[in-house]
Amino acid sequence: MRSTIRPPRLHDPALARPLGVVAALALAALALLATGCGKREAQAASGGSAPAVQVGAENIIIADTATLEAGPSLAGTLLPERMAAIRAQVGGTITRVLVEQGQAVSAGQLLLTIDDAQQRDLVSAARSLVRSAELQAEQAQRNAARLRTLKDAGAVAESAWETAQTQAQQALAGLDDAKARLVQAEKALAWTQVTAPFAGVVSERGVNLGDVAVAGPGASGTLVTVMDPTVLKLDAAVPAEALRRVRVGGQARFLVTGWDRPFTGTVSRINPTADPQTRQVRVYVTIPNRDRALVSGLFAQGRVATERAQGVALPESAVDTRGTQPSVLVLRQGKVARQPVTIGLTDEVAELVQVTQGVARGDTVLSGLTTNVLPGTPVQVRGSAATVSPLERAGGR
Repeated sequence: MRSTIRPPRLHDPALARPLGVVAALALAALALLATGCGKREAQAASGGSAPAVQVGAENIIIADTATLEAGPSLAGTLLPERMAAIRAQVGGTITRVLVEQGQAVSAGQLLLTIDDAQQRDLVSAARSLVRSAELQAEQAQRNAARLRTLKDAGAVAESAWETAQTQAQQALAGLDDAKARLVQAEKALAWTQVTAPFAGVVSERGVNLGDVAVAGPGASGTLVTVMDPTVLKLDAAVPAEALRRVRVGGQARFLVTGWDRPFTGTVSRINPTADPQTRQVRVYVTIPNRDRALVSGLFAQGRVATERAQGVALPESAVDTRGTQPSVLVLRQGKVARQPVTIGLTDEVAELVQVTQGVARGDTVLSGLTTNVLPGTPVQVRGSAATVSPLERAGGR
């Protein structure tokens, strides 16, 4: 006979008590969980017994007003506006080296010398030729004058006087040629004294004492490079579609590698052609650098200012844009509150955002990692109570 096992029935008296106990325990656990959550939410909302969050003073922002700017972005390398790569004009051995890299020089200062023995000999020879040509010219002129007198008296033929006159003119031409050779020899002698073409700084020195300088079309290598560090230029590029917003004389603001503050320059030139590969247009920005804070060769990126707005500004790190409406965390009576805001212009160089509604000048705002603190949480500022405005964080205006 096949035996069958029937499943227990829920209304079986033997199982009724255990199921009732399990259900009761589950309901009790849910009630305790709800009670605990409610208490935590109430504590967060009221700040009753919730522990205060320690916040560093560097994460406290006092909302301030600022001038924000925006426009086409640019990136490029800082270069000297004026630079001279000095090459040898005459060949010879370097006999003196008077400067080092990084040394400041004045206009006309002697940088190095090249052996001038050969050039001095050429100058002496050229001077001798000049003296000889002067004597020949004087003699030819006296002879032409004597024959003219005889011609006027009818003592010689006119052709003889014409020949003497031609010889005198040739002698004068020879004198001019000798004088020109002397001038060229004296220039070559002067070229053995290599001087600074303008006041600046030696950025490179390509020779040492005893090296041989080579002149001429086939020569390669620079003796000394001098640059003017007081004025730099940013050789940058902007997209072709943004060119209509860029004009000569416009202001450009940019950040430089290694610096935490923005710099300002003026658009001085715009290349009339675009790069056929990138469709970018070269733009040159002149940058005053009298304090020599910047150096050539650094990478810079920023934008040409074509829009400007004045108003309350906050660092980008203080504005939460993850929700449907941007918001910030403000401190009110020592507790965190979330405040919806309306933002305007964004200054990417200074990393500032204009707040048109929701925050007033003087409001205390949290920034950085503190933006994850829950509203209603008490806050204690750790360290100095001094706060920093957005302008100071951006390096000033």
